[in-house]
Amino acid sequence: MEGAPIPPMLLHGFGCQALDNGNLSEAARRFLAAASGPVVDREEKLLYTLLAVRAYLELGQYLEAGRRALSAVEIAPDRPEGYLAASEAAFKLGRYDYC
Repeated sequence: MEGAPIPPMLLHGFGCQALDNGNLSEAARRFLAAASGPVVDREEKLLYTLLAVRAYLELGQYLEAGRRALSAVEIAPDRPEGYLAASEAAFKLGRYDYC
């Protein structure tokens, strides 16, 4: 089955394993790959995106965290999690006008 996409749940597992091993960059990459999976519903897409945001915040990559958090807002504008993550990234960047 060469070239078949990796199922999002498997990518999620790889992301969690990378987190456990302290490899935050790999975890973020895996979570974002899971979020763009072929059969991901809105809730899963939001979850995986927010997990990637968390990894970027832990890495100190606040601009990328903010960018991904805003994509979480686009995914689910009716949910507070994306707004909270975007505010946290803005705060870390010293952009208090966006918090």
